[in-house]
Amino acid sequence: MFAGGTTVKFARAVAYLFKKAKAGFHRPLPKEFPGPRTLPGEKLAPDYILLGRDPRSSGTEIQERLVEGFMSFSLPVANVGIVPTPGLAYLVRVWGSAMGVMITASHNPAEYNGIKLFSPTGLKIPDETETMIEDLYFDEIFGTKLQRSDTLKIIPPKELAEKSSVYVDWLISLGGKCLSGLKLVVDCANGAMSEYAPTVLSALGAKVIALHDVPDGENINERCGTLHPQDLQKAVKQERAYAGVAFDGDGDRALFVDETGQLRDGDIVLSVIAADLHKKGALPGAAAVSTVMANFGTEKFLRDQGIKLLRTKVGDRFVCDEMLKTGAVLGGEPSGHILFFDTSPVGDGLLTAIRFLGLTAGTPLSKACAVVPKVPQVLFNVPALHRPPIQNVARAALETAKKDLGDRGRILIRYSGTEPFCRVMVEGEDRAQVERLAKSLAEAVRKELS
Repeated sequence: MFAGGTTVKFARAVAYLFKKAKAGFHRPLPKEFPGPRTLPGEKLAPDYILLGRDPRSSGTEIQERLVEGFMSFSLPVANVGIVPTPGLAYLVRVWGSAMGVMITASHNPAEYNGIKLFSPTGLKIPDETETMIEDLYFDEIFGTKLQRSDTLKIIPPKELAEKSSVYVDWLISLGGKCLSGLKLVVDCANGAMSEYAPTVLSALGAKVIALHDVPDGENINERCGTLHPQDLQKAVKQERAYAGVAFDGDGDRALFVDETGQLRDGDIVLSVIAADLHKKGALPGAAAVSTVMANFGTEKFLRDQGIKLLRTKVGDRFVCDEMLKTGAVLGGEPSGHILFFDTSPVGDGLLTAIRFLGLTAGTPLSKACAVVPKVPQVLFNVPALHRPPIQNVARAALETAKKDLGDRGRILIRYSGTEPFCRVMVEGEDRAQVERLAKSLAEAVRKELS
């Protein structure tokens, strides 16, 4: 979480680099990008920084400190208030601003907060620019010897919250009445989607029953949303709804619940949409992108459809990079973060709901999802007190397990990028075999890393 003084310092680091090398914040879309390259709308002066936030209590103070830091370098700022992360990314493109700054901790509890930075194209800023910002931010002398703008020009921030409805209008224009007659239960996670999701889905013809749509600054993601769908699962069955949709706190991911109360994750969404696009000849390279955590059943289903699954490291940034590199138009993660490069360069939970539910409408959701198999998966988190090269960990045990499993499943051993664990995952068609191999491998890894 950012404190007041450190937030100002962060903003100054961003502003300092922006003034030195504005181009470093621009992440261009490739010429072959199939989505819209430019969007009509009100234009901002090219140096404007666009700020948005989710409803966390700490967001207001962080926003104020960011404004202070940017203005100390004469960078003009516009506030759009509470908005989903994909909404901010869309507005950056529509209004032609220099950068988008989203204040959010996504699916994390209310006591956390953070910042996401977006290029004028709607993509996250380049990795190397993020690294440079971090280096300045953690520099002990930064701020004391920093040369600020010689001629400080104070420009009062623009308040554009009321104009953010163009994001809503755009989403509605994509769906028409594709959800007409569907009863949907929507879990807004007491987050940024609390006003946006019911408005958009209702305008598309759905009868919406909203849950966890009253944010108070402290209840975001609290026992609700994509990480806690239990209330949604109960409500869908009680209301005899067609489906349920769960968003996370900043609205860039969505998970679904079918009419039986069963949770349907991003693997299912990716598979169903990929198969439809491929049938229509709208899946370039007959490929879709997901991460190493995508279920083996997803890979098998796609392969049977003539579609190749390209796997990346865990994280939407890596999925995005692979899509840009290969020209794929569809990618995503089991977490429900789905990218549709034929429509937008950023993951959007509402766009995912429109595309997925609009496609399956007319048949029970459980039936539409049943075509994608899910094989048993067992995951162990082994404490990693030290981290030798991952390819050298439990090599003998891994080779033995691979021979045992054959082509009936998949094994993955990787270090967590955020926690002090080594993940040991085994999946396959035979649950007993999967559990046995996972337990044996986890023990071998534990002996080497303890």
